[in-house]
Amino acid sequence: MDCHEFLAQMAELLDGDMAASAADAFDRHRQACAHCRTALATVEQMRRLYADERFFAMPEGASERLRQSLAAGLEEPLAPAALRPAAAVPSSAAAAPRRRGWLGFGADTGRLRALAWAAAAAVVVLAVGVARWQASASTTSGWLVDSHCYAAYKSHPGDHPSDCFIKCATSGKTVGIEDAQGRFHPFNARGRAQAIAAVEASHRKDHLWVTVKTAPASGPALDVVALTLGDPAAAR
Repeated sequence: MDCHEFLAQMAELLDGDMAASAADAFDRHRQACAHCRTALATVEQMRRLYADERFFAMPEGASERLRQSLAAGLEEPLAPAALRPAAAVPSSAAAAPRRRGWLGFGADTGRLRALAWAAAAAVVVLAVGVARWQASASTTSGWLVDSHCYAAYKSHPGDHPSDCFIKCATSGKTVGIEDAQGRFHPFNARGRAQAIAAVEASHRKDHLWVTVKTAPASGPALDVVALTLGDPAAAR
């Protein structure tokens, strides 16, 4: 399951309509993706706020002030609810069972649910955008290297041949980048795969200078979003 599918199926999970097989995939993606965890937590919090009547209680006296304003605007007194005729309710609507939706609204009309979901999606986009703004992705350049060859080529990383990198990387050694200060930063599994694929496609022995875009990561490994090999002359 990817992020698009996760967000598309979020309403089913919160409504309790998600199949067990889909729920397993949903939970696996939630545990692996920090952005989708933020989105789900935001929607769940919004649902709790909608369900809490304290947030929608009118201040004392507001009801009477509203009634007076309406009466003044209509230039006639408002009839108490007890004196107004009851609105006719179609028999089909009266007989139809009402199911509580994931925001606590009646789910007997698709339009209401769609409107609620649109509002939720707007909040999710805002929350995810704020989270990404607070911890934005960063871009850095350096030399690709593996943990086995890092010590040997630390002082002259440009001499590390690409075929040696491929041999070590494909044999299970940790892959990462050596920055301008000579520090080694390991990649996650996605970055490792991208680095190996890029070097194999270049067919150049000295093509290990790389620019990587990384997302905020919870562990020591860099969460590589994008990786591009560059001209080694740019490093000199």
